[in-house]
Amino acid sequence: MDDLTGRLADEARPAMAGMMTGMMTGIEAMLEAAQSFDEFREMLLNDYPELDAKALAGVLSRAPLAAELGGRAELAEEAGG
Repeated sequence: MDDLTGRLADEARPAMAGMMTGMMTGIEAMLEAAQSFDEFREMLLNDYPELDAKALAGVLSRAPLAAELGGRAELAEEAGG
């Protein structure tokens, strides 16, 4: 994993974990059940009305980056590096 990717992953990990601690099981079930990101958003807002919509938007906007970094890290690990 290159230096920039590693730093981005290190920065993203605590922010994502801190916001989602205690809710991950329910959120994962919602994500599996949702047919679209809009439906997923509605499920989250219905089940967690105290969520700040701006904070939620921020987390969801970082999700593709987190997924890419996770994939890169997994590939790097499989490649032995």
